[in-house]
Amino acid sequence: MSFLAKSNGVTLEKHIADVLASVRVLEQKNRECHPRELWRDLKLAAFLHDVGKVDPVFQQKLKSSVEEASRGASTISHNLISVFLINREKLLSYAQNPEAVLGAVAFHHWRDYYPDLFLGARGEEVSRMARSMLEEREMWEDLVNRLHHELQTLAHEYDIDPEVISFNKTWADYFQYNSIGNAGLLLPPYLLSFLPQKLKLRDIKDDQERIFLAGNLMRCDHFASLIETEDLDLSPEDIEHNLFPSTSELHRSLEEDFREKAAARNEPEPSFWQRDFFASAPDLREGSLVFIAPTGVGKTEFAYLWGAGRKNIYLLPMRAAVNAMWQRTRRAFGRAREDLTGHIAFLHGEAAMELRSAGRNPDLEGESLTRSLALARHLAEPYIIATGDQVAPAVLKYPGYERLYTVLMDSCLVVDEVQAYDPRAAAVVTKLLEDVHNLQGRVLLMTATLPPFIQEEISQRLRLSSDRILNFLETSFGKAFAGQVRHRLQFKVYRKKPAQTKLGYPDVVSFQVLMEEMVALARDGKKVLAVFNTVKAAQEAYDLASSLLDGVEGSPPLLLIHSRYTRTDRRENEKAIEDYMPNGRAPRLEKGCLVLATQVVEASLDIDADILYTELCPVDSLIQRLGRVWRRAARQASGMEEPSYANVYVLVETEDLCSGCGRVYDRHLVALTGFILARQAMGDLELMGEQSHIENLLADYRDIVFKKDRRRAYNPDEKENSALCKLLAKAPQFCLNELEKVRLVALTYGALTWSWKRGEKDVGSYLKEYYETLDILDSGYCSDRKYDAQRLFRQVYTVEVVPRKRIEEFGRKLKAFIERQDRPCYFDFNEQVLGNFTVPVDFRSLPSHAVTQPLAEVIDISFINARFARKIERWLQGIMVVPAHYDSQRGLVLEVGENGEE
Repeated sequence: MSFLAKSNGVTLEKHIADVLASVRVLEQKNRECHPRELWRDLKLAAFLHDVGKVDPVFQQKLKSSVEEASRGASTISHNLISVFLINREKLLSYAQNPEAVLGAVAFHHWRDYYPDLFLGARGEEVSRMARSMLEEREMWEDLVNRLHHELQTLAHEYDIDPEVISFNKTWADYFQYNSIGNAGLLLPPYLLSFLPQKLKLRDIKDDQERIFLAGNLMRCDHFASLIETEDLDLSPEDIEHNLFPSTSELHRSLEEDFREKAAARNEPEPSFWQRDFFASAPDLREGSLVFIAPTGVGKTEFAYLWGAGRKNIYLLPMRAAVNAMWQRTRRAFGRAREDLTGHIAFLHGEAAMELRSAGRNPDLEGESLTRSLALARHLAEPYIIATGDQVAPAVLKYPGYERLYTVLMDSCLVVDEVQAYDPRAAAVVTKLLEDVHNLQGRVLLMTATLPPFIQEEISQRLRLSSDRILNFLETSFGKAFAGQVRHRLQFKVYRKKPAQTKLGYPDVVSFQVLMEEMVALARDGKKVLAVFNTVKAAQEAYDLASSLLDGVEGSPPLLLIHSRYTRTDRRENEKAIEDYMPNGRAPRLEKGCLVLATQVVEASLDIDADILYTELCPVDSLIQRLGRVWRRAARQASGMEEPSYANVYVLVETEDLCSGCGRVYDRHLVALTGFILARQAMGDLELMGEQSHIENLLADYRDIVFKKDRRRAYNPDEKENSALCKLLAKAPQFCLNELEKVRLVALTYGALTWSWKRGEKDVGSYLKEYYETLDILDSGYCSDRKYDAQRLFRQVYTVEVVPRKRIEEFGRKLKAFIERQDRPCYFDFNEQVLGNFTVPVDFRSLPSHAVTQPLAEVIDISFINARFARKIERWLQGIMVVPAHYDSQRGLVLEVGENGEE
């Protein structure tokens, strides 16, 4: 009887054949990227990886589906048993890198208990297994002979000597008395305890070979299992879809797209500068680049042409942006080559649910979306758009990270809008770019604003020459845009509470007056966008605007968007906002509107407002917000007059500068941004300042924020901002052209960097997390689990909650769902129930006095049969019930007593 590999009846011979066939496909499609000897080693690793499954205990487990057979054998997993069944001499003679082959076989699966096996706490289990194998040597040799017979044809097909599989008495003898960790035979790649040996032995070439073998073995093993266990009509050929349009096909597609969009907007067709750029500098399509360009000039098309002809992995900071880019890329590449439409994939935490919703789109009719998601998760598609948390945490070297790195070493990685990440996540992205570049992959960092300290770090780590740090506005193609003025700014200093008074403030208004201005502009037909730094501030503005519009005939639409909505409501709100403020996709309606939002609009919504009100915020975030105003003008490179009236109002609150100051944003970064903008407004700023200018600028800044006593340290919780507010209140209206925006970012972060390097940790404290995280990553830090690595990258403090007042409604919806279902499916449950009730909330925003309860303990599921009840309990895990109000317009409103905000 044949050996089994899977509990579904797949034989070991069949599984190894599928893995080898997948290796062959990868070799055929990527042969030129790696030496022939590496492919030979990979085939050997694939041939050997599961030989430990001949273990009678494992075979019995597959046949009987019980946790452990009666023999009472060790818990040692089959991949480690495989090590005992490899002929050392044959391995040394056949493999170019035998250590890497052995490591790939041993660690193509990783178990949580491995540290104990390697470090001695459970070393006796290895010794017991070795003794057992020696005592039953004849049985093991008989098993090996049977396996030789089963794999003989396969070995011949791939030119492998089947005798490389044999009972290794030498290693069994050794492991009777020694732990795996002491042997030096296997070096676990994910244990910090072995870091000294790793650093001692580390060589870039060896590291590349180890990652290539380990990662591709995992990839082929996982894909073979997908073929064997899922009814998706897949074959080994599907492990890598090398479908790419030719450059001429891509040019034609993008030209048609430009033409159609221009016609829809009733605008002149924009220049195809991206094509001309690469025609003038074709060598820049090879190798890594940093590309800095304003919003709206065509960075995405630049990325398409840079990555043409190779696998592309495109990272964006937000799910909504990923969803929009997926649709955009499907159109662009589907127009270039019709057979490519179904091979544009996307990945993020809600990808399955988004695909399920997208499946109702007639444009996707006939596509197997389940198959598409499976191929995306196995990195098989030629174009994959993903959120950063799906890829970047691999730099923390969690178990199995090699699978992703193996793909990246043969791909083009595009990272868009790095400034959207917090300093710690930005450090992780910086390290990712370095790792991929060192593995011979190509990277493109693309952004509207790039803080100089990040640019400097990336430039040094990737060893990029100056011609590979491209500022579009300084190129011959971008000079026409550099002097373009789309925004005239004016500060508005206001008092939050009507009773609050401040002496010496010219033109200080109340918050009520500001809202009356916004409402009046919207009534006058303007599309007004107001962006606040916290959910609470946005909701308060919405309440006030609602009262101003209540009962007024012909009131303009009032919309609110932030992070605290159910998935269903947020999707509907986003669509409504894009309909009222289209960025050229549809005719621009004359009717005005007022949209109140948080930072979610900075990168996730493709909108174009007439007027922006924004709270003071860091300079790069401010410029991202400016990119949502008069966006249509960015498509006009010349012949455009600057605005004659202010179309951007920067709101500064007298008591605390802005909501979230010191919590959402670093207080010094916010204050320094306001100070530098005020100097720019007064014409008293040298944007290309030398170090001496930066020193003088910081001295003046300190006079403002440390006005009581310059010798004392600045208290980040202090709310005495009168001097800065007076400066901002006096500042006149001022215009910013596109080049000045880039230089303002450089100057602001340049001042912070200078303070940090001088040891002035108060003003430069923003950079602390960035550099400290890089130091940790450079030291060889490993995360124990992928989940933990993702949490660190995302700084996850989010919990899914259901308002207590909606529990009865939730219970009714759950009961109705169960009554309709014969076999409850999580996707249906998520879409029909959870998606209408759960809201993501930063748990630090919850009131300190709030009494929270697990939803699974509150909901009555006694009416559900036991089997389904266990499923429902599992699906409700981690969801909390909180004291809060919810409605589809305002979202989740927490009860009074918040101790922090998003």
